[in-house]
Amino acid sequence: MSQADLIRAFKLIAKHDDLADFVGPRPADLIAKTEKALGHKFPPQFREFVSRLGAGNFGSFEIYGVIDEDFLRSSIPDGVWLNLKERREYGLPDDLLIIAEVGNGDYYCIELRDGAEGRVISLIHG
Repeated sequence: MSQADLIRAFKLIAKHDDLADFVGPRPADLIAKTEKALGHKFPPQFREFVSRLGAGNFGSFEIYGVIDEDFLRSSIPDGVWLNLKERREYGLPDDLLIIAEVGNGDYYCIELRDGAEGRVISLIHG
């Protein structure tokens, strides 16, 4: 996704706010704590997404992100909680960041490259 695509997505969400349900902007210090907990810096575009919207859904598509500092007792769409849980329980590689569910139990993930943009891939669960 290009920066222009991200801007178009933000405009589309703003135009159709009746379809949007996001937790809202997340502060920089919380984002830094989540990056530390995950052991990687977010890619710039994902960082911009969580800075502006946090986590939530647009229509029926849910995007996992940053909610709060409780990384151990949470639930979807808290992406930090989910990623740490998947690492513990299923050995999710720490250089992948789950950002959404495909719809069949598989996940969309971003390849983490410490602050650089990474590819979005589909991860077959299990």
